[in-house]
Amino acid sequence: MARRALLTEAGATPYVRDEPTMQAYACIPCGGANDSTPRSPLRRRAPRGRGWALPALLLALAGCSATVAPPRALDVPRPVRRRPAAPAAPPGRMADGECRCWRGTVSGNDPGVVAHLYLCRKGELLSGTARYDSPRSGASVREVSGRVAPRQSTLLLRDDRIVQDRAAAGWRFCLVDAYELNLDPKTGALAGSYRSAQCRDYALLNLPPVTRARCLLSALRR
Repeated sequence: MARRALLTEAGATPYVRDEPTMQAYACIPCGGANDSTPRSPLRRRAPRGRGWALPALLLALAGCSATVAPPRALDVPRPVRRRPAAPAAPPGRMADGECRCWRGTVSGNDPGVVAHLYLCRKGELLSGTARYDSPRSGASVREVSGRVAPRQSTLLLRDDRIVQDRAAAGWRFCLVDAYELNLDPKTGALAGSYRSAQCRDYALLNLPPVTRARCLLSALRR
């Protein structure tokens, strides 16, 4: 059916008429098709396809806002449970993963040597450094390695290489073939001996333990 829009006498509001009968009508309002409210033929017609969009959206929002969500519980952080620290090993043995330092004297071909020994244990293996200083024979730094004897209180070591060699005139340094050092069960001091076939040197060592701070200073002085 053909339709055309006419203007009222005011010339502002369009309305729709059926061509055959020229009877004016308007869109059905929100009350529905059975609403008996009289309708004006000059009522503005809502654009097709848009009349219900905004009211439906408002009703949906009103329905959603009427439902109040229960309050959420606060997320309170749980206290972190820390594992108790492993008890320290007795002075007479080194624990796995532990590092220790000793400083004392060595008396061999040169009876006036001061020694610094730093060792770490990993499993049954030992590794670290030994530093020897003497105003008579000079200074040297060695990388050492070895193992813990089955008795756990005896450390068996050897020199792997000499890292620094500052021998005084008339002296030379050689690798130590074997150290055998025993941990004192009360103080943790090391006492024992080493032998070097190349230098024909057999020496006695007496190395009391030192604090961690002195141990770090000893390592920095290398």
